[in-house]
Amino acid sequence: MRLSIRIAILLGVSGLYFMSFFHRVAVPGTVSDDVQADFNLSASGVAALGSIYLFVYSGLQPLAGLLADAWGPGRTLLLSGLLLSIGGLLFPQAESVTTLYLTRGLVGVGAAFIYVSMLKEFDELFGERSFPIALGVGIVLGYAGGLFGTLPFERLMAHQGWRQALQMVALGGTAAWVLAMLFMAGAGRLKRRRCERFGGWVGHVLRNRDYLALTASCSVTYAIGFLLQATIGKKFLQDVCGISSDQAAGFTFAMMLACMTSVFLSSLVAQRTRRRRPFVILAAVMILAASLMLLIGAQFVLSRGYFLGCYILLGAAYSFTVFYATAAKELNPREAAGTAIGLMNAGVYLMVALLTAVSGVVLDAYAEGVTQIGGQRVYPPEAYRAVFALCALMALVSCGCAWSVREGRPSALRA
Repeated sequence: MRLSIRIAILLGVSGLYFMSFFHRVAVPGTVSDDVQADFNLSASGVAALGSIYLFVYSGLQPLAGLLADAWGPGRTLLLSGLLLSIGGLLFPQAESVTTLYLTRGLVGVGAAFIYVSMLKEFDELFGERSFPIALGVGIVLGYAGGLFGTLPFERLMAHQGWRQALQMVALGGTAAWVLAMLFMAGAGRLKRRRCERFGGWVGHVLRNRDYLALTASCSVTYAIGFLLQATIGKKFLQDVCGISSDQAAGFTFAMMLACMTSVFLSSLVAQRTRRRRPFVILAAVMILAASLMLLIGAQFVLSRGYFLGCYILLGAAYSFTVFYATAAKELNPREAAGTAIGLMNAGVYLMVALLTAVSGVVLDAYAEGVTQIGGQRVYPPEAYRAVFALCALMALVSCGCAWSVREGRPSALRA
């Protein structure tokens, strides 16, 4: 297959990942205050928008991996992109809390198959040697959706309202899905494959202790970063630091920009070295340092520049995705790549969903200290300190898991 065709497929599939990541970051993060006001939701109710998406997403990851391995990534991308487009169009039209949650769940179903299928597609198109850089480019382009979901989308909301703004983005996402499928169909990537050994790699993968330790460390690191990026990060800055909505969105914008830069640089490093373990440990240590810094900052309400540094460190720490994905692939037979990444993603997003839900419960536990300013609920600093203390404890466990991971074994690489 010509390189130009492979690059076209890479860009098309990355467009789907762009939309997937946008929906993770923009809802409930950027739209939290508007949705809370329109539907009179508590902190737990707002957090549930994230939890529903993430529980659905994590629950479907094993199936996504199995289908990508057995039936091919192209066909799973065809269906998942369609569901993501439908969910994205229906969500901003919700008039009741029930409809809001149901359409959010549909978005989660559609997004669930995209990352694993993208990874499997790039592995087949670019091979072992070029896989890290191809994945890095795809992730950077996908993370651009998260970047757009911060300050740029906040500004779009300010002019159009949250419903109209989401509707416009969903229409653009539908167009991206159509283009991606045209690219893949033209290259013969949507042809039906014979189903071989469906689910046969699950037991092999789950018996791999190094893989399980890697998954545990990755889950905690990503969950903490995601919590600040997409759930409470913007509101924390508004509630505790007194920062305006657009300024707070600027902080999460900087965090996502740091994340994208780190992903791209890590993909270059991953292509040039076979070492994965040092970078897995580094990510865990960085997320622990950032959690402790946030705890201290919330205790003493330090300067805005201090918190900007915390957010940039978080963005850099939770973006070592290329190393996690490559290590998971190298710790298992190549034929099990989709299964391994799917199971890892299930663990990661289950942890994200749990931490998102628990953070909402923790904030609501400090309801007596909540004040109302301009129709918005403002939570006290001690509520956020409790959340950051929990994050620090989890990050400490992540460091222990990361330390126990070994490099990919030659036997796994040859299988």
